[in-house]
Amino acid sequence: MKKYIFKFWLLNFLLTAILFLIYYVLAFTQLKSNNGNLFEIILDFLFTLFNLYYILAYSIVMIVFSTAFFLNLQKTIRANNFLSALTFIAIPLVAVIYILIDLYPYNSFVVVWWIGFPLAYLLFIIFQFYIFRKKINKHEL
Repeated sequence: MKKYIFKFWLLNFLLTAILFLIYYVLAFTQLKSNNGNLFEIILDFLFTLFNLYYILAYSIVMIVFSTAFFLNLQKTIRANNFLSALTFIAIPLVAVIYILIDLYPYNSFVVVWWIGFPLAYLLFIIFQFYIFRKKINKHEL
């Protein structure tokens, strides 16, 4: 059982790292390379660094709080589908809702830019939970 849960946590860690790297590449490709003045170039660069800081903080939070997967080592949590789902999905869902509420007053570009990767992460976690439950049910039989 420990092996299954550790594999799912490791997969979650790798997904978070891959999403951060993709975001990093996309953030630097969005830098405007026009021949603007130095002030505009500095502002664009600072905006990109802020975006990277934001997604890095989100990635660290998701890695740290994904240790809740290990609560499934307890049989009472593992046997209850709802509690087991909470260990996988609750924290990412709360983070996505917080980001949506925090970014509500901004324009749609900023919301799409910052919410895309947390939503992709949340969808992956839901899919990962589905696979986890199938493996657990097969293992317990």
